[in-house]
Amino acid sequence: METGLGSLKEYQEHLLARIRDSAANGAATSYLGMVVAEERWAVRLTDVSEVIPVPTLHTVPLTQSWFLGITNIRGSLYAVADIAALIGRGHAPLNADTRLVLIHPRFRVNAGFIITRTLGLRNIPLPSQPPEKEEVSWITAEYHEPDGKVWKELDIRRLVSDPRFLDIASPRLTAAG
Repeated sequence: METGLGSLKEYQEHLLARIRDSAANGAATSYLGMVVAEERWAVRLTDVSEVIPVPTLHTVPLTQSWFLGITNIRGSLYAVADIAALIGRGHAPLNADTRLVLIHPRFRVNAGFIITRTLGLRNIPLPSQPPEKEEVSWITAEYHEPDGKVWKELDIRRLVSDPRFLDIASPRLTAAG
């Protein structure tokens, strides 16, 4: 008998393989739709390795308030950030809808971030425009739907190279140093 976890992992691998095949054949880019700080965000699905329920998090003392701690995923440690708190928009709720998005290994960062909830897979063929008054470089575009919904595109490569994301030390330590 197959476990639910094995089935889910196989399903995710199959889905990612289909998306990679579509991308290789010139199809539209697929995104994971998600809610962060009550806004619609999208991240390229090829930049994500997994989306899972939030596992047990182990806090790390003397770190930024947006750094939630570390977790063990199948024997590997991952740093976990609250992206909403990182950009100063309050902490994401930790409930049944909250998910942990793990960054793809090609970025060489064992890290993930929590989101309020997923909105499923999206193809975003709408023309993009530069984001309005974003304070971070890793929100690279906005997409406006005809019904007024706005999607913000999260660029993982920029996120993992942003000094704010990389500096998890408490401001008290930085000021004292």
